Amino acid sequence: MAIGTNYTINTRDGLKAYIRRNLGYPVVNVEVDDSQLEDAINEAMSEFIPVSMDGVNKRFRVIEIECGKQEYDLDYDIYSVIGLYSSGFLNSFSDVNGVFDVNYHIAQALMGGNFGDIDLLTLTLTYQQINTLDLLVGEKILFDYNMINSKLYLFSDPSVLTSPATADGKKYVFMEFFQTIEYDTDPNKPNNLYDVRWIQQYSTALARRQWGFNMVKYEGTVLPGGMTINAQAMIQQGNDDAEALMQRLRDEEQEPVDFFIG
Repeated sequence: MAIGTNYTINTRDGLKAYIRRNLGYPVVNVEVDDSQLEDAINEAMSEFIPVSMDGVNKRFRVIEIECGKQEYDLDYDIYSVIGLYSSGFLNSFSDVNGVFDVNYHIAQALMGGNFGDIDLLTLTLTYQQINTLDLLVGEKILFDYNMINSKLYLFSDPSVLTSPATADGKKYVFMEFFQTIEYDTDPNKPNNLYDVRWIQQYSTALARRQWGFNMVKYEGTVLPGGMTINAQAMIQQGNDDAEALMQRLRDEEQEPVDFFIG
């Protein structure tokens, strides 16, 4: 999605000023309240963020679960949970003597004063490969996630999972999820979201429609020079622009249907 205009708009107040100018201000008195512009911008954000590839970030997190508990509250900004995995790969390659444990060999090298023998780049890549294998061969956990109430539900009691539990009966699982990007409503705080062309155009379309609704009470009023107010045309243009922009967002930004799972 295109970012940037002839000049940068990176604040909320800057976007509101841009919308007013596109509606005709200061040549025309734009009868849209500041709170209505806020609503238009918020709606544009709420439409753009979940659909755009740049609106969500793929993240990974270890979460704590308890035996006997199947429902968990997650953060509000978690848009979709892709998968839950019970770690088992590393455990399967370790024994009581630690001969096959990567951490065991690292510890031995450090205690022997051979830190210089450890290639940190190779070590990092090795751990990444191990984590990938752990994700692929680990136990997958059946779940359901509701974005509206941020509830994660496990279909099986965590007690049946093969991953070891702590002394107090808790277990830890690996969660793969999509998290919506954050934006601040502070009118003066810079944010590149306000410089996204689609958000600027969609906010303007919604503001134009709102202006039309505000002017309905003057519908048919004759202005100086013989012109009449046509509020319905403003509403229709706002609706048409918004619909075309939504279609463009879906065509250009939306991932395949199976992108979000869970």
